Amino acid sequence: MVKHTGEVDRAFEIVKGPQPVYKPCFIHRDYHPANVLWQQRQVSGVVDWVNSCRGPAGIDIGHCRFNLAQLHGVHAADAFLEAYRRHAGSAYRHDPYWDLLSLVNILFGPPEVYEGWTALGVSGLTDQLMAERLDAYLASLI
Repeated sequence: MVKHTGEVDRAFEIVKGPQPVYKPCFIHRDYHPANVLWQQRQVSGVVDWVNSCRGPAGIDIGHCRFNLAQLHGVHAADAFLEAYRRHAGSAYRHDPYWDLLSLVNILFGPPEVYEGWTALGVSGLTDQLMAERLDAYLASLI
């Protein structure tokens, strides 16, 4: 991600600020589409709980959203958030801070296609496409 340098700087400014108030809960800490199991178009389980801990639910949502943005674009990340809000009800209040924190946590090098996705049969992704989609996702958050 180099296209939106000002937006990257702004994202870092925001996450250096105070965290939103949240109620700690049990979180996965690596929640993304490759860790969700499906059977007959229904979620049948979630795997890879090695990083689970107590923390803000928003961090799991943010982690999944940036993965969906890379895989399918901003519209998929937004659709996931809306679906999550519908199912969680008033118990969940989303703050984009967690999306930004999840995103800046991966900004240590140029975006690359995650090997786990290709191992699961996802095709058509390129490192350039990952960068473009992350740029668009960041722009949608700022």
